[in-house]
Amino acid sequence: MPGKRTNDSVDKILEELNRQQLDQGLRTSLNDQQVDDILRSVGIPVDSPGTVQTPQSQDVDALLADLIPISPLRLAICMVVGGVLAGLVSLIVVVPVLRLRGDYLAIVTLAFGEIIRNIMQCLYVGKDSSGVHFGMSESALGLAADGQMIVRGPMGVVGIQKISTLTMGFILVMITLVVVLNLIRSRQGRAIMAMRDNRIAAESIGISIPKYKIMAFVTSAVLAGAAGTLYVMNFSSIIAKKFDFNTSI
Repeated sequence: MPGKRTNDSVDKILEELNRQQLDQGLRTSLNDQQVDDILRSVGIPVDSPGTVQTPQSQDVDALLADLIPISPLRLAICMVVGGVLAGLVSLIVVVPVLRLRGDYLAIVTLAFGEIIRNIMQCLYVGKDSSGVHFGMSESALGLAADGQMIVRGPMGVVGIQKISTLTMGFILVMITLVVVLNLIRSRQGRAIMAMRDNRIAAESIGISIPKYKIMAFVTSAVLAGAAGTLYVMNFSSIIAKKFDFNTSI
């Protein structure tokens, strides 16, 4: 078997070398004008000989920079928006799976995360003078000449201004501790812990299992969404591949 793997590797290397030689031969046999004619015939715009016109990438953070020039305030607003959106998505997930418990509930939530990740790998978002466009490929957006790409499918979002700070992370940790500790000591927190310890006993004393399960889901999703926004703003680019199954667990 090792010999077979070695032969397969050699075949792949030879195939790649042949492809590169063929590509180089085509480029040397055609001049710029002929290449431009071929590109225009398949619908690819060309600015000047040898230069392909492509939509410019747009910094997502720059879309808010003009409205909110203060970086800490902009980061705080983004974290709030991220938390709210995560809470809304958690409602979509938790309502159909209220009857599930244990490992089955964990499987559903992990599967939903994988679905979102795969959708984001195929999603393209662009913006031009006519508005915001969504599509499953860059050519499907139909952007105008002044169009700017925001999300580039597998390439994700590029050009993010890194505005995350240690101070904001510390503030988020403090807010999380306050929310969690107060929730544990409240009536709702005691009901959630009772549901965790013994679901049948909790139902027998009148605790609404669906109500407190939704509360636990939404609370954790909001905090995770705010933390995810803080995490994203610490990178200059973000791709869906960073949020795979291993990251989730």
